Amino acid sequence: MVTDRVQLAVVRLLHDPPLVARVYAGEDLPGLSPKEMAWLRAPDPRAWTADVARPGRVLHALVGEFPVAVAERGAEGLAGFFSHPAWVDALGAGRPLAWAFGSWLGDRPYARLETAFAHARRGDGETGRPPGVWLVEVPAGTLAAWTTHRGRLDTEAVLAGARVRSPRGGREHVLVQGTDASVVPADLAAVLRASDPAREARRRGATPEEARALVEELARDGVIPAPPPRPSPP
Repeated sequence: MVTDRVQLAVVRLLHDPPLVARVYAGEDLPGLSPKEMAWLRAPDPRAWTADVARPGRVLHALVGEFPVAVAERGAEGLAGFFSHPAWVDALGAGRPLAWAFGSWLGDRPYARLETAFAHARRGDGETGRPPGVWLVEVPAGTLAAWTTHRGRLDTEAVLAGARVRSPRGGREHVLVQGTDASVVPADLAAVLRASDPAREARRRGATPEEARALVEELARDGVIPAPPPRPSPP
């Protein structure tokens, strides 16, 4: 019987030629028994890399979703993604590979932004937020520059070596909702991040009525969870 662990190992070997070489040189994969490792080593090692374009097809799709972030990082060494724990964890947990790829790209401005888009367009909400809503802090001008780059970069250009510079200086807060994004003021960003948005709004100068109205509006727009109903008067 082929276990889930073996199936995961098969996928890894089909995408990671260096791992194939290490396995046939004697490296065992964590969690697999000697019998399971023998199954994996039974085929001719060339069988694992017979479809040489397989990893490239996966990367092509991922770069298509993260073109500006990859141009920010540089396209060299992208195959290293298939050796990264984020890739292995995503396979094992059944999570979208785009989330893992965004994590692998690291903490760069465009990577943070495009990772938020990757989560939001799949309906994954940031912790404490409604589905598809993310708030990202990046250098000032990131969203405007990203919009420009996104309009001119395609996957082939990025894979051919197109590069962009990371924005520097200042900060801006980008609210991502599904496939849309906008820069929001710092005070509003603080309200959105607060565990008690109404209290944070009052702390920043809003009257109780203004704070309540703001929270209700944000909840209607699906940006924050709906507040609990107010108790009825006795």
